[in-house]
Amino acid sequence: MHYICPIYVCLTMFSVITVGLAANATLYVEFNTPAKFVCNIATRDYPGWSYRIETGTQMSSEQINYDTDHNFQVKQDRLSWADNNRDLVLSAVTREDMAIYECYEARVGVWTIQLIVRGK
Repeated sequence: MHYICPIYVCLTMFSVITVGLAANATLYVEFNTPAKFVCNIATRDYPGWSYRIETGTQMSSEQINYDTDHNFQVKQDRLSWADNNRDLVLSAVTREDMAIYECYEARVGVWTIQLIVRGK
């Protein structure tokens, strides 16, 4: 039996299966160039965005903005909305920006993008 889970734990009737957070898409970007994160599930402006960083066995999460709010909570100097007000643009990516970025919209779902920074 196969399970595809957008969360960390899948529950079955027989056991609990622990899984890693799998991204819907992977974005490869060169060091110090902009990255555009496309939210494929957004049906309106300003979906919520967050990102998760895995360090060893620990997973930490930061809220970028809240659903329907256009203000950024982190990386304000390098984040901007794309022209469609749904996608995010992160200028001059660094290796520290590598993470899984998530856009979400209430009653729609979550879309995840893993950022891989190449070079330097």
